[in-house]
Amino acid sequence: MNKSYSGWENNEWPWTGNGFTASRNGEDIPEWTSKNYIELELGAKLHRVVDGKDEVIGLTAENLFQKINEVKSMLKKGLHGIYKGVEYRITVDMDNNLKIITDEKEKIDATFEDTYQSGVYTKIVKPNELVDCVSIIPFGFIKGEKVQILQEKENKYQVATGSILVGSNLNLPRVDRDSWLGWVSKSEVTLIEEITPVNPKEL
Repeated sequence: MNKSYSGWENNEWPWTGNGFTASRNGEDIPEWTSKNYIELELGAKLHRVVDGKDEVIGLTAENLFQKINEVKSMLKKGLHGIYKGVEYRITVDMDNNLKIITDEKEKIDATFEDTYQSGVYTKIVKPNELVDCVSIIPFGFIKGEKVQILQEKENKYQVATGSILVGSNLNLPRVDRDSWLGWVSKSEVTLIEEITPVNPKEL
């Protein structure tokens, strides 16, 4: 497909190049591409508005939107560090503030904020206040194929891959042009954690 409307991106259908995806029912569906990665802050809400009714249908968890009332994932992933002897998740917001995050009330005091009233508490900290910081990336092997581990519930993992060969071999549903994603039994997955030390001053 040619680069329509002098756009800088080039993809296959339903991409059109004019800021709206193609559709079969005549409706315009806006879709925009960012040249930079956008960090979703833990606890941010996903809204659905139908006929003027505003409903919160999801919260961000591990940079993905998770359905309300879905079983909380116990997977340890992302950035973690120790602040005053207690372990927290770490993130950096769009203003480059370094924040610690938790949804455990026993870990907070009056200096934490629940920005989205979602039960997720954050606090801005200084890099020199954090120690033993690490990046944890969980992945798994299924039938010899390496996959991403996104989240878990009960006895299943949600796994994903960008490889058409791996997606096809594992019979994962194709959810996007280059994405295959599905839930599989934990008994089928060998879980591996990749742990890398992180300097908080470089975040």
